[in-house]
Amino acid sequence: MSESYSTDNELFTLVTQGDEDAFRSLFEKYYTPLTVFADKYLADIDAAVDVVQSLFISIYERRQELKVVAIKPFLYQSVRNRCLNELKHQKVHSNFAESEIQTTDEAANSTEELIEAAELEVRLMNAIDKLAPQCKRIFQMSRFEGVSNAEIAESLGISKRTVETQISNALQTLRKLLGDLFVTISILFQLF
Repeated sequence: MSESYSTDNELFTLVTQGDEDAFRSLFEKYYTPLTVFADKYLADIDAAVDVVQSLFISIYERRQELKVVAIKPFLYQSVRNRCLNELKHQKVHSNFAESEIQTTDEAANSTEELIEAAELEVRLMNAIDKLAPQCKRIFQMSRFEGVSNAEIAESLGISKRTVETQISNALQTLRKLLGDLFVTISILFQLF
């Protein structure tokens, strides 16, 4: 069992004993990664937020009766199950939903990959938040909103060369902040 699992499990033990600070700490630690994870299933951030919030409400309400061996896998599995229930409820018949409903080893591997992708996305977003405001805005417009360099320059009233320099600076900063994960994250989220 990893050290973070042990620490999380100790935190969860305090939650079961009614410690509200421990519950708040658990919520703050897992809310964003679980929401990103849920969004991978639902492709709807509002629905993802609802799923994660309802899970934490349920945990709080049932805290004294819950028997959990490892809290992190429990949280991700619970979110996964709630997402699948949501997909069933909405009668979404995409290939993704159908393949995720199966409880095969392939589905388990897919779940692990989604967890890893969600955690990588959180790390990327945290790194992007550390960029200077204008650099961050230009990078997000370019990489996530699909706006061309010329359109960015025009909308922000700066030169196209400044836009290119800011994107280059953003990539260099992200490379430093993310270290060895930069290449993996760049490929996964198409940052190049």
